[in-house]
Amino acid sequence: MKKTTWSVLIILIMVFTASHVWAQESVKSSADKKKLTKSEKKKLKEEAEKADWEKYNQLIESRQFVFQATDIYTSSGTAPLDQKTNFFYVIGDDAVIQLTFMGLQSVPTSNGLGGITSEGKVTKFNLKADNFKKPIRVTITVKPLAGQGGGIHQLNLTIFGDGYAELLLSRNNTRLKGIVIPADEAKIHQGSTR
Repeated sequence: MKKTTWSVLIILIMVFTASHVWAQESVKSSADKKKLTKSEKKKLKEEAEKADWEKYNQLIESRQFVFQATDIYTSSGTAPLDQKTNFFYVIGDDAVIQLTFMGLQSVPTSNGLGGITSEGKVTKFNLKADNFKKPIRVTITVKPLAGQGGGIHQLNLTIFGDGYAELLLSRNNTRLKGIVIPADEAKIHQGSTR
């Protein structure tokens, strides 16, 4: 009887030892799978970012896009804007800049929306898009049409991932954030220009 007890005890010890070793191997193999999965995820993310970058690069090169402002930077943070009435678009060599501000709708302005609308021609268009890991940068110079405001508009548009963008109007240092979309998908409301 003592022999069978010892035999059973030895067998149980061997089973527990074997299962412990097997469990460690199982943990190692699942960790290796996670490492593969992480590298694959990184590669997939990078491919998606590259495709997104190429999409926006082609959109800007086509000169058929609209920047719709969602916020304006102020000295105390940001203030929301209506995307339909605050925009900058380029279609070929034609451009329109329109800014309206909440609370000014009752103030008589030339565009009837409480702000400014300026149509013009693109005279310079410099695109800098070297690497998909960096934002797309565009410097645009717009000469207003006669009666559309004095001076030339210098705009700097920076496009980050997913169409998120920032627009700087150099003349008065106004900075806006918003989105860039194809011109045919934009739902904008343009005020009168005179």
